[in-house]
Amino acid sequence: MANSSRRELKTRQTSWAQGLAKMLTTANITPNAISLWSILFAGLSAYGFSQLNSSSAWWWPLVGAAGIQLRLLCNMMDGLVAVEGGKKTATGDLYNDVPDRIADVLIILGIGYGLHQPYAVELAWFASLAAVMTAYVRCLGASLIKVHYFIGPFAKQHRMAALTFAALAVMGERLSGIQESYSLYYALWIVSIGATFTFWRRLRRVANDLKAAQ
Repeated sequence: MANSSRRELKTRQTSWAQGLAKMLTTANITPNAISLWSILFAGLSAYGFSQLNSSSAWWWPLVGAAGIQLRLLCNMMDGLVAVEGGKKTATGDLYNDVPDRIADVLIILGIGYGLHQPYAVELAWFASLAAVMTAYVRCLGASLIKVHYFIGPFAKQHRMAALTFAALAVMGERLSGIQESYSLYYALWIVSIGATFTFWRRLRRVANDLKAAQ
């Protein structure tokens, strides 16, 4: 929802998500700690992806994909524990946002440094910058017009979904004996273009709101 600082996620309402959040709340695990866990899982993902060029093992892309999903799980759980669990802190917004940006960069750069295709590293740096800028313009918009725009087409969940599917495609190809794969390389291009367009779309929306408020 644009007028909320929380991204709308249908999975928050599922029984398993509510049950896990309740378990974490009962265990007295703070939402800030969960936010920091997301960095650890992003680092795990980055390490898995960074091994792609030096090892033909099928499990490295799986490690990368699993790290992405565990990172996203932390992103959902910290909000559930903070809001529904009643453990929101004064610094919660910082812990909610800053680790996300670090996680984005770790995962995307891990892919870039793990690929051998031309300009993969440079492409990963660009994709990382584009991902961070989509969040920056959202936060800037919130500070100016008190509205959070989570619009895509390549918001965080879309970027991570594209990279996860690409990683699983690489895993499948390696299990089939195919070592040369461009799936993650193409995914970096898609994320770069999609995140850039998302940044521009959010920026335009904020600009239009500022003009309308005059």
